Amino acid sequence: MQARPAGVLAPWLTGSTLSQKLTPTLTPGRKTMTDMTTELTETLTPTAGFEEAVSTASTQASDAPNEAIRIAVLTSDQVPNLHQMRLDMTATLPRAFGPSNEQLKKLPLSHSQQCFQNHWGVDDNFLLAAWHGKQLIGTIGLLRCEEGNARHIAVVWNLFVRPSHQGQGVARKLLQGVIDKARHIQGLEQLKLELSASQAPAFNLYKSFGFSEFGREPAGLKLSGDYIDVIHMSMAL
Repeated sequence: MQARPAGVLAPWLTGSTLSQKLTPTLTPGRKTMTDMTTELTETLTPTAGFEEAVSTASTQASDAPNEAIRIAVLTSDQVPNLHQMRLDMTATLPRAFGPSNEQLKKLPLSHSQQCFQNHWGVDDNFLLAAWHGKQLIGTIGLLRCEEGNARHIAVVWNLFVRPSHQGQGVARKLLQGVIDKARHIQGLEQLKLELSASQAPAFNLYKSFGFSEFGREPAGLKLSGDYIDVIHMSMAL
């Protein structure tokens, strides 16, 4: 796979960009989630994926509807919006993502555009975006494993909602959207993701959709001398 799943470890500009170093969960001899995460992190930067950005309120099933919010597949001409939001995300929520804001500021927009061209809209991969008018307020992605013996698995990538729009059910809409689309992909049977153990609201959100924890990587993240575990979750489609 190519990215740390949803949450914290976002590849690309993000989860999982968490990093370039997650315990492999796939069998030897093929690309692991770590391999793919590293590729995306160096281009855009996961993890997945993700998230202090998901507030406790947004994990509640009774989220208030907001007709002004639109969920749609992100297109190449909208990459500048994504590029800027990634910078905002890492500046606002440094503990939720692998790459630092300083690291991402060194990457030009052209780098993000190239990553989008190489990884999104390719195969069964896609990014969903939440829009409030012309403002990009949230994202989530799906990356299918490349190797034939892991093609039944895909990684949920980079769930994020801007703090200004939390508590409106945006996170739930994005996650439901990616699951619904995944269920229509032929041969896809399982979703995986990773997130920081510090993100209890995100963990509860994923759990409410049927994800369950199957492993934990001790000290998978390190920020300012503090170590944070990385949680691995999966669900059957």
